[in-house]
Amino acid sequence: MKIPMTSVSWPFFLLHLFLLLHPSVPQSGTAFQNPSISTNSSITDINGLAHTALELALAKANQTLVHVGKLFKNTSDPVLYRSYGTCIEEYKGTVTRHLPAAITALDSNNFGVSKQQAAAAAASVDSCEQQFVPDKSPMVDENKVVHGLSIVASNIVELLG
Repeated sequence: MKIPMTSVSWPFFLLHLFLLLHPSVPQSGTAFQNPSISTNSSITDINGLAHTALELALAKANQTLVHVGKLFKNTSDPVLYRSYGTCIEEYKGTVTRHLPAAITALDSNNFGVSKQQAAAAAASVDSCEQQFVPDKSPMVDENKVVHGLSIVASNIVELLG
């Protein structure tokens, strides 16, 4: 049985993942015995967390692009056709430009560009969802996840510089 992760649970998942992977966070039974934190390992861990968030956003954006493509092919409604077409363009930009650029910039320690590109991915997803206002799009849940992961990644990258 697949348990869906809502947009609210993604940040908590990433925080939990960070706490599990972060070597300087005390585990149970070791409560603050050694409070020293290596700056380099903290930055590496935060960088890794940002990278993970961006990779997850990219994977979900790819899945959503495929989903929207199927909806686009199977509609005869001209309004939906136009809306899905816009979403395809927004997701193509997210998958081919914004998120890959954010990952590349993060890998080269260009945190400003990484943050900007992650935020641009979130804005593209918002633009897709806006095509359906005042209703919600058929991929509202996917849009929330990609948006949430992109914003979380952008905020994590901001911590780096």
